[in-house]
Amino acid sequence: MSQEFESIWDAIEPTVGDALVMKVRFKIMSAIIRECRLWKVSRNIASKRLNIGVLRYDQLLACDIASFNIDELVVLSLKAGLDVRLEVQGA
Repeated sequence: MSQEFESIWDAIEPTVGDALVMKVRFKIMSAIIRECRLWKVSRNIASKRLNIGVLRYDQLLACDIASFNIDELVVLSLKAGLDVRLEVQGA
């Protein structure tokens, strides 16, 4: 019997909470990567703009999501000039 999931994270993470954290991390990381590619500068310059090493920058561009937590990604997004907002909906 096949099971359908809303996202890859829902399929591979053990809990709904874990899947949500990964979705947030991926969304922030993807936005940072898009922004960095728009700069059209060398790896050295881009990594300096983000205040990280070149190897760490390479991990970012490779979308090595397991190597970055939400805190790091939020800080990097600010350094990249992005505006991160969070919306919580409920009763």
